[in-house]
Amino acid sequence: MDTDEVIKLVDGVYKNILEKFNPGARQLINAGKAYLKALHGAAAASRLFNESLLKIASNAQHGGTNDIGAALMNIVEVYKGIQDQQMNILKAFYVDLLVPLETNLEKDTKVVQFEQKKFLQNHKIRTESYSKAAATMKKQRKKKNSPQSTDKDIKVN
Repeated sequence: MDTDEVIKLVDGVYKNILEKFNPGARQLINAGKAYLKALHGAAAASRLFNESLLKIASNAQHGGTNDIGAALMNIVEVYKGIQDQQMNILKAFYVDLLVPLETNLEKDTKVVQFEQKKFLQNHKIRTESYSKAAATMKKQRKKKNSPQSTDKDIKVN
């Protein structure tokens, strides 16, 4: 594998990260936020349902149907526990996944862009230096092999 192939491969990796991976990760973050918003909406509807069920249970206990009221109260308590767990999971999803992913993606994008630019600039500098050195060597060889240089060498000696 020659140098140009390596340069193309490395540049391809940078481009793949910037043009494919990062937009995919950004899409994942946006989908996660939409999902979180939908779950919050469902949680709000769930709370309203639970509050309504609590009112029915309370009315049933104070009316003549204590057994039904007690059973509904048990359902309300279990359902409230499930809601609390769901909210903890939603918080963890946001705090432990979405926020760090978004923060790191923004930082990593800047770093990768900087590193790609630095890599390409260094390659350009090395290529230019190599080209200058090769041109100088070529000139020196031409001078050395020209008939005029052999005449000058003879006169000097």
